[in-house]
Amino acid sequence: MRKLAVRSHVAALILFGVCAVVSAQPLPPELTDPVNDFAHVIDAEHKAEIEQRIIALKNATGDVVIVATVDTVAPYADIREYIVKMFENHGRGIGERGKDNGALVLVAIKERRVQIEVGYDLEQFVTDGYSGEVSRMMTTYFAHGDYGGGLLEGVTRKAMFEIFKNEGIPFEIRSIDRSELYIADEVLLCGTGVQVSPVIEVDHRKVGSGQIGPIASLASERYFDAVRGRLPEYSHWLTPIE
Repeated sequence: MRKLAVRSHVAALILFGVCAVVSAQPLPPELTDPVNDFAHVIDAEHKAEIEQRIIALKNATGDVVIVATVDTVAPYADIREYIVKMFENHGRGIGERGKDNGALVLVAIKERRVQIEVGYDLEQFVTDGYSGEVSRMMTTYFAHGDYGGGLLEGVTRKAMFEIFKNEGIPFEIRSIDRSELYIADEVLLCGTGVQVSPVIEVDHRKVGSGQIGPIASLASERYFDAVRGRLPEYSHWLTPIE
């Protein structure tokens, strides 16, 4: 009986030791706002704009997007392991209650990595290919220290997609080869600096007829009317200033 008791105590100590090791892995910080800048790299102007667009997206679609920056993902093995744990958000998760419609955009400064994690309900829309494309696009901004600009451009694309859906314009999210631009009927750019700008020439080659096409013209017109408060259906994008 004594041997069994000793073994039981030893087993308990071993089990306690294992639990202590597991619990020593610190949890990522809790996500409480649309933009959680734990690394302090996003300027106030960009932060406010990103938050405004995230809130507008939620009001329009119900989808919940969270942005987070951290100095490092250490002691986790890599950013993928870290973001999975951060997405759990201390048991609260990300997204509406009863739905798996959340998305987390994580920037790790020391590792120079961007990772996007989405809930099951958004996987059909935010594919691995699209996540990779957006991450690469944002990284070009981050290389120059413009974290706010890079994150804002990713959110700007969401606004463009909403316009296309409302106008009944079919679109596909994927990477394209440069040669596709040469044979396209229309090309437009969207992002933080250019907002929404039609393109009529690529590498000294005319795009389509060399004039601004109907889709690019419509998209640009709708976007600027929306951000200037002229379209009630997009009023959720704006924050009134008194």
